Amino acid sequence: MGNTFYMDEDLVLLDLKEREKEAVLQHIASILVKKGMVKSSFEEALIKREKEYPTGLMGNQYGIAIPHTDAEHVNKQCLSVSILKTSLEFIHMGTDDQKIPVSLIFTLAINNPEDQLDLLQKLMALIQNDTLLEQLVNSEDKKEVISLVTDALN
Repeated sequence: MGNTFYMDEDLVLLDLKEREKEAVLQHIASILVKKGMVKSSFEEALIKREKEYPTGLMGNQYGIAIPHTDAEHVNKQCLSVSILKTSLEFIHMGTDDQKIPVSLIFTLAINNPEDQLDLLQKLMALIQNDTLLEQLVNSEDKKEVISLVTDALN
């Protein structure tokens, strides 16, 4: 895939105050909309898709969510990383009601289906990497987060 998704410090959120999953997704989406990365329809589509197809996954120590939506809502491919100091409940992928505590949210805005599959596979590998997750969860530095994530995904 190479670096076919965009990531910058505005897309790294280190101190989300919201305590509700939907509020967090709205906050992330609003930043992507403001930056012109996604269309205004992205927010609603993101929340709706997360309800219908939950994206929570459990690593060994940390829960991760990978909210994303259809390509038609995306202007420019990007990846947003949110690190939650206090975990938030997401529903585990493939279940209707199994809740898991999520500390990392990787929000994907991808308009090429092949890139989406590639990125999801790389994120699955990243989730298995306890050392990397530990570094991300404890990071206070946006540049470090970008560097850790792009290294892991390229």
